[in-house]
Amino acid sequence: MTVDKPLVVGLLPAWNAEAFLQETLHSISAQTYPNYKILASIDKSTDRTAEILKEHAANDDRYTIIEQSERLGWVGNINALLEAGEGDYFHFAFHDDILLPAFVETCVSALKARPNAILAYTDMTLTEQNGEVFDFVYPAQAPGVSAAARASRLISMKNAWATPNRGVFSTEAARATGGMRKHRAGEFVADWTWLINLSLQGEFAYAPETLVQKRIMKDSLSKTWDWSMWKFFSACEDAAKIVNASDLSLVDKTQLHAAIAKRFAKTALAKTARRFIPALRR
Repeated sequence: MTVDKPLVVGLLPAWNAEAFLQETLHSISAQTYPNYKILASIDKSTDRTAEILKEHAANDDRYTIIEQSERLGWVGNINALLEAGEGDYFHFAFHDDILLPAFVETCVSALKARPNAILAYTDMTLTEQNGEVFDFVYPAQAPGVSAAARASRLISMKNAWATPNRGVFSTEAARATGGMRKHRAGEFVADWTWLINLSLQGEFAYAPETLVQKRIMKDSLSKTWDWSMWKFFSACEDAAKIVNASDLSLVDKTQLHAAIAKRFAKTALAKTARRFIPALRR
């Protein structure tokens, strides 16, 4: 690692993104951090995603492009990038996100200021299809908190976990997780369980600036998921498997299993309330 300017690689998984990809590419190319490269993997697409990426990369020699000959799916494409990337740090450059120019530089500075951290992140806004904007803030945790405390917080927070998921993270720590994994319900919230796994590898650093803009598109991945309780149960089951496979103490594992059960119960209760309370009011 170059201590002063570690190499950061943006991992860009792209699939059928012609309607919004160009703006994302411009935001990535505008990053101010000097030791920066982009590795893009084009999952087998049926639109102009590959052409747009190649045209952009022709004017920015920091890009390397992989074209998949078969459809890998989102998790497979992410893992292909994690395996092929070479750098000190990675970050996910999702094809429908906008990164402000100082994003990578700010995260690297946060990592330098906190040597035990394996990931640094900023605040994020989320823009829904109707134009409504939400602030996503994942508050800082003090240095020295336990792995169980870090994972417990990710398990319990409903939406804000998506913010550190867009942070700059250690390549070594990412590979220690074994990559993202499918579960019995497929790819559903596989990034949540992956982030729980990553939190067991080390601390997270926080830079309180809003430098990521997530856009919800008609075909955004989260819009294609069937948010059924069975699928969420499958994700929770996989989170429990990750905990079981860790080096945590029995006490810590028990604490995290309780947190997973509580999160599932709260989600199930909220979903039931949304379904039945309006009917009772009629």
